[in-house]
Amino acid sequence: MAPSRDSLAASPAATPCDSASLSSSIVFLDNGAGDIKCARVPSDHFSAEDIREAVGAAVRIPNAACRPRVEVPGVPRRAGNVMYGSELRSCRDFSEMSFSRPHQRGYVCSWGLELDIWSHLLNNEQAVDAQGTHRNAIITTAPCFNPGHMIHAESELVFEYLGFQRYVQLTSQAMPAFAASTSSHACVVLDTGFSFSHAVPVIDGRVIWRAVRRLDLGGKALTNQLKEIISFRAYNMMRDTAVVNAIKERVCRVSPHYLAEIALENKKPRSRRYTPTPDYMLPDATTGYKDPLGFVIDPANVPTLDPTAQTLALTNEKIFIPELLFSPSDIGLGQAGVAELVCQAVEACSAHLPPDEAMRLRALLYGNVQVVGGNSLFPGFVKRLLADMRPLVPAEIKLQVLRAPDPQLAALEGSMFFTQQWMESGRPLFVSKAEYDEFGPNVCYSRFQSLA
Repeated sequence: MAPSRDSLAASPAATPCDSASLSSSIVFLDNGAGDIKCARVPSDHFSAEDIREAVGAAVRIPNAACRPRVEVPGVPRRAGNVMYGSELRSCRDFSEMSFSRPHQRGYVCSWGLELDIWSHLLNNEQAVDAQGTHRNAIITTAPCFNPGHMIHAESELVFEYLGFQRYVQLTSQAMPAFAASTSSHACVVLDTGFSFSHAVPVIDGRVIWRAVRRLDLGGKALTNQLKEIISFRAYNMMRDTAVVNAIKERVCRVSPHYLAEIALENKKPRSRRYTPTPDYMLPDATTGYKDPLGFVIDPANVPTLDPTAQTLALTNEKIFIPELLFSPSDIGLGQAGVAELVCQAVEACSAHLPPDEAMRLRALLYGNVQVVGGNSLFPGFVKRLLADMRPLVPAEIKLQVLRAPDPQLAALEGSMFFTQQWMESGRPLFVSKAEYDEFGPNVCYSRFQSLA
């Protein structure tokens, strides 16, 4: 559903640029459910060096309207005390901050809110745009199997409200296959992000759609699970989403032998098991600690800690939370873990091929598993994924699992390389404003279907 005009009345509308001021730059916007990653290249004809510079200068902001508990000095006053994007850098108190997100279960459901976030990003981040003077072309990303009505809504937002002249939407889970770190013409992209995890086979630049597999578990669910555990065992932090998310990212790790480590923990004396060493210093705005989200405690500094400070000790939680990606049945989710997800995707690609061809294709795909997404940053994730996949893969096939240099920017970087290759081939990529005006949103849907 497209944004209503009532919901957009207060949004800063972009003025369409005249031909004299129109730049040839292209804005790339990876519209993740958790964070937006955005960058700009100077023209239609850009090089690998331009891509590296753009990725290095990329802007990363939460894809949400954030409401702090108290008013933040220096931030413009808006209805509901809402903050966007880089304004959060001025915030020194993240406790009980609420987040209104345009995405639900990975797909955009509130286009009015999404427009507010995009408008703020494009109007206030100099590295991306400059008050509308660079609104020539925009390339966005969307998750696998994005419904047609969402493409229609986004095309209306891009052309009619933001004033861009050219537009294309790419599949975010497929784009890492085109990044510079990927050399083979066949790979499986495991994207484990904010809302869900996908295993996407890509062969010769084309997604094998029938083989795509999804796990309905991502970083948001892991954070919510950790909130419940901490609130039950220690402090009530059900309203401290930002702080608990920081704890998850900074303290949790993937265990190489989960069951053995749990059994070892249970063998410890009760005195040690229930009085563990504190792991995390919770934020305290009154004392001005160095990080408003708190920080990890150095074990060497434990004896010198202020006894009145609020510290948090985690035991099994540190490994239980990431373990859910490998064993979602632990919380009653009857789906395959990420290791089985990749294997199911590979086997689906080769299901109807002759035995010799099927074995060759499996060897290509298993030999190039690309891991991206924020959850892959858990320490030990790649090593555990490799260990869990090895018994599921034929012994004669070499298995290689690689993580992108920056897993959270892999889709953004890949979309740039994809665009560069496609435009060099001379094939049409963008839908223009003139085409949109003549044929309507359906031209976007038909054009984008031909890209994957």
